[in-house]
Amino acid sequence: MQTSARYQAVFELISEIFKDKMPADILINQYLRARKYIGAKDRRFICDTTWDIIRHRMRLSFDAKSDNPREILLYYLKDEDFDIITGGKYGLEPVSIEEKKRLSELKDEEVYPLNVECECPLWLFEKIDCPALVRALNEKACVDIRANFISRNELKNRLKSEGLFFSLMPYAPFGLRSEDRLNLNNCVCYQEGLFDIQDESSQVAALLCDAKADEKIIDYCAGAGGKSLAMGAYLQNDGLILCHDVDFHRMDVIKGRAERLGIKNLKLIKDVEDTDFDRFVIDAPCSGTG
Repeated sequence: MQTSARYQAVFELISEIFKDKMPADILINQYLRARKYIGAKDRRFICDTTWDIIRHRMRLSFDAKSDNPREILLYYLKDEDFDIITGGKYGLEPVSIEEKKRLSELKDEEVYPLNVECECPLWLFEKIDCPALVRALNEKACVDIRANFISRNELKNRLKSEGLFFSLMPYAPFGLRSEDRLNLNNCVCYQEGLFDIQDESSQVAALLCDAKADEKIIDYCAGAGGKSLAMGAYLQNDGLILCHDVDFHRMDVIKGRAERLGIKNLKLIKDVEDTDFDRFVIDAPCSGTG
């Protein structure tokens, strides 16, 4: 892809992401899945650039004095040669005279409001009241995985044989972590269902539920099913876990994940009428704020 076409893809992505209707990772995956002609290097560039803009969205918006995705992107690219990065049949639309004039009039702010510096909405920043925590939320995430029906030490060695190096997690007893950004879809261990990609906090949350096979259990905000799948594995496929989400289609991916992982004790339900659950699991960070 030409550079201008890469940035056109970035523009199309942030235009959808900035509507704040769906999680960014889902939109990015859907976009790339629908465009299988985009090569690996181009995909990496598009993803890295899109996430970089997302991580600095508040500062870019503050400096660009706009929430408009194109104006934010142009400000992000203000030090680039617009004749190279725009134009062409599939490229980013050339910068107009008016846009160039507007960009020339903008100045970098030397001091941001603290919530803008921390990339956090003011109302949430005031509630959290801990700048160090908010800054940590905006750092690049490591890759966390959960060993599935295998010890994590055995999984660690298996992954090492594939040239992938992980360390033991400090809190999750089935967890491994890599500080490197990895694409694990083609990993043999992944394809064999020996692990699932899951943040350590989510793994610990599933453990803290302390679900038992003879209990009536529901994961009420199941989403993509991470905690349901973890609980199913912890129970060694015994018992039954009901999975529910207010948006039933958010759970569409659970069946495919469960099949790959060999989890057979989950049931997706659309309506919840019972009230006599032994474990009623609600882990609902669904606001999209991080």
